[in-house]
Amino acid sequence: MNPFQAWFELALETVQRESYYSIYLAVVATWFAYMGLRGLVSKETRGFGWRRGPALDREAEVTGQIWLVVAATLGAAALLFKLT
Repeated sequence: MNPFQAWFELALETVQRESYYSIYLAVVATWFAYMGLRGLVSKETRGFGWRRGPALDREAEVTGQIWLVVAATLGAAALLFKLT
């Protein structure tokens, strides 16, 4: 077995496990929660949407709430993957 085939099989086996999805969703949820809290606390975050720039003041608060809702949804999905 050549090294390329071994790495490919390892990657394929990893992706087929539920724990991989759980960890991935938890990491993404943590990042989204950070963006949401940054919008609510410091009134500055990244805009939510396709190719959006920074959001400031009131727009940052609203965008922060959206980030937190998405983070909670992804966190719940990560937990469901972990429990199944």
